[in-house]
Amino acid sequence: MSRFSVETSLNNPAAPSQQQPGVMPANWPTVFNKETIGIERNGIIVNHDRPILSAADIQPVPWALEGIREMRLKGYRVVIFFNEPLISEGKITPEQVDTTNNRLMEMFGQAGILSIDGILYSTTSMKQDIYSLPNTGMLKKAETDFRVRFKGGYFVGDKIHDLKAGDSVHATPVLIRSGQFGDTVEKLDTFANRELKAKTKVFNNLLEFATQLP
Repeated sequence: MSRFSVETSLNNPAAPSQQQPGVMPANWPTVFNKETIGIERNGIIVNHDRPILSAADIQPVPWALEGIREMRLKGYRVVIFFNEPLISEGKITPEQVDTTNNRLMEMFGQAGILSIDGILYSTTSMKQDIYSLPNTGMLKKAETDFRVRFKGGYFVGDKIHDLKAGDSVHATPVLIRSGQFGDTVEKLDTFANRELKAKTKVFNNLLEFATQLP
């Protein structure tokens, strides 16, 4: 069974130090009514060159936090996803994963990201696990739990399974040139993925993607 960490961070207690506690900056939206953007955590938001076992291992990808802040300022819904197979392998506990997610939320607050809609993760990467990407169990759970809708939105990742997951829920697949980008480009160039490649948008980083959003 998959376990999920829900980190809906409205009124983020880790808000930037220059803000008074509990006070939203004047330009922070009160309503987020634009499309939903799903984002793979590993490789897109945080470096994943080695296993993330503790809060000390959380290192943001350049321009990732700035990109998410830009998305939120423009009124987009944002949900973060990732597979964490180290749990099913007995190499890490759900509590350790929650600690790393909490550290990421602190970094969000320090970067001026005062809210997101949530974080979901699976505990395996097995094909038969309906919650493991590219299966759509996590995305459907997000739609139910967070009242978001991925159809017509975006799903951002660095792996082929991220792009497939987004396409499966009728979101535009977005590939970022970080993480496993190189391997994914090779897979997109195969005949089997020709239709997926035609739908996929490619950007250098999350901020570049966010900047071009209306």
